[in-house]
Amino acid sequence: MLSPTPLASAFAPSALMPSWPPTLGRLAPAINLIIDIALVAFLVYILVAARKGR
Repeated sequence: MLSPTPLASAFAPSALMPSWPPTLGRLAPAINLIIDIALVAFLVYILVAARKGR
């Protein structure tokens, strides 16, 4: 009698969860960094504009 072949490799997490497209959890640190850089640039712009009296 033949034993059934295991199907564990067909249902591996890597097969069900591809790395692309990236999930929001993986993108969140990069999005937060971009927002932080934009806020700092905007703050510097406001400070420079205030010093010039515009």
